Amino acid sequence: MRLAVLGLLAASFVLGGGARAETKLDDIISAVNAGQAELDKVDALLADPNRNKRIAAMTLLLKSDNPSFVARAKEIGLTSADTEMQAAALGAIFDAGGPFKMIFDLSKSDDEKNGVKRWLGGEGSWDEGSQRALYVFKTNPYDPKKKCWSPTVAASDCVFTIVGRTIAFGPWSYGVGSFELNGEGKLVGTFRYANGDNVPVAVEIPLME
Repeated sequence: MRLAVLGLLAASFVLGGGARAETKLDDIISAVNAGQAELDKVDALLADPNRNKRIAAMTLLLKSDNPSFVARAKEIGLTSADTEMQAAALGAIFDAGGPFKMIFDLSKSDDEKNGVKRWLGGEGSWDEGSQRALYVFKTNPYDPKKKCWSPTVAASDCVFTIVGRTIAFGPWSYGVGSFELNGEGKLVGTFRYANGDNVPVAVEIPLME
């Protein structure tokens, strides 16, 4: 595919693109090389053997006004084994507000036992074939008094609280849970509707798409 694209570009140049087409290509190549060089430097900072330097770089990059730097810092933080790097990336993602897709696996129990539909109260969507439910929500910025991020639809509740490697969910309208990053940029764990004797269900929340 790459050779075919290069062949088409070469043909357009020969058939009348002239110096203008060549200049545009040179500009693109120059910009690609410059962008790659900058991202290579970002990767090097975030992989520095000095842990304090890595964390300082992560903090500053997440505050950068360059969206490419922010995106790369989030990606590396989410897949890092360092809990502080993880927490910095998660905090930036939660502060950004989402939207977040909460995917429930309902294959192990029905609604009478898990209460997920009752917790959602008619919101969200269901796929009977895959036995999954989807709920999309947004978050408010971090609240230092409550020490958590709240859902925009229930600002007095909590949705995410970072405790080491664990991300506690809730309490949000009797919804509680516990998640961890799985190394692929997803929060995975369980959710339980605590209003009654409901069983927990598996849940995942993709953070890197």
